[in-house]
Amino acid sequence: MQSSISNRQIFFLLLLTLTACTIISIPKVIAQRIGTGGWLSLMLTAALFALFAMVIVRMNSAFPGMTLFEYSQRIVGRVMAHVIAVYFILYFFLISAYFILQLASVLQSEFYPKTPRWAMTIVSVIVFGMIAHRGVVSVARFFEVIGIIFIITAVTAHIVMLLQGDLREIQPFFRSSKLPQYLLGIKECLFAFLGVEVLTVFPLSGKRSRRSAITAFLSVLFIGVFYVFIVETCIMMLGIQSAQNYNFALIEAIKQVDNPILERFDILFLTVGFAGLVAGVCGIYLALVEYSARLFHKAGRLTIVIGVGTIMTALSIATQAIQPAMTIFESVLPIAGLVCAFLIPTTLLLIAKVRGLVQKPL
Repeated sequence: MQSSISNRQIFFLLLLTLTACTIISIPKVIAQRIGTGGWLSLMLTAALFALFAMVIVRMNSAFPGMTLFEYSQRIVGRVMAHVIAVYFILYFFLISAYFILQLASVLQSEFYPKTPRWAMTIVSVIVFGMIAHRGVVSVARFFEVIGIIFIITAVTAHIVMLLQGDLREIQPFFRSSKLPQYLLGIKECLFAFLGVEVLTVFPLSGKRSRRSAITAFLSVLFIGVFYVFIVETCIMMLGIQSAQNYNFALIEAIKQVDNPILERFDILFLTVGFAGLVAGVCGIYLALVEYSARLFHKAGRLTIVIGVGTIMTALSIATQAIQPAMTIFESVLPIAGLVCAFLIPTTLLLIAKVRGLVQKPL
């Protein structure tokens, strides 16, 4: 189907959406709350969300060319489908406000220190809206292009950091006495994997559905390994104690890279990383547009895009005026995200199986 996306696009969609904002802050979280064994917490969380992603892709493949809102009407009826859509919309508005708040913070601290955040928010939302207006296929292609550049740059940068960092800072890798702490650390890592629920608005063709599900599963596991690589190399560069003092620990670690070829290696990485962050927020914007377009099907797509952008802008600017906004987001979003990523898709899958609407994957 022309409106479906490929398995390769699934990989880049997950990579950029999941790492959009947390990639720059996750080293601090791990260093501060879990310690050198944080890699295990990250991989356990990755395994959980890999299963969640596989369930969503399984459902999308079972109903070719449909989004979650469309096939949920067949499974639980129109009323419940609309309730689910409203919940997803509210959730995506919250996570978009969080992402834009992070984006504005990065822009102000690293690029435009004298520019007010509200101005950067307005400009950013306009850019996101222009991309989201193109539809799921165009956005998926955009992710594919940006994703290739992003992953090559990121892996290269962190290999350099691995060579220049101090291995002693991430030792010991594991302590059996701290296993309960590592398991409890899963809670701290939940935020890093929010984003798999964006898959609910990307239709699949239904062909080779088993391969698509495996692709989604392995993609999230790869992202877990990617996070571990980033966290470990950042701590090696900064030290376990210093990493706890920086909100954007990744940026600080990149600044310490000694590269004789590029004097400001951090500028290159930040530019590419910023493009990846933009792509991630575009995915959230697109999800809002797709759900809203199906709820308000009589409205034109441009009207929906403008309406969503207006609400996103107002909500983001309002949260910038709230001092503990980040703390509130970080406590509410993981719970709300689990409902979107796990509870709703899994419940729909079970009901669909009972009703005989889902066949054995090919």
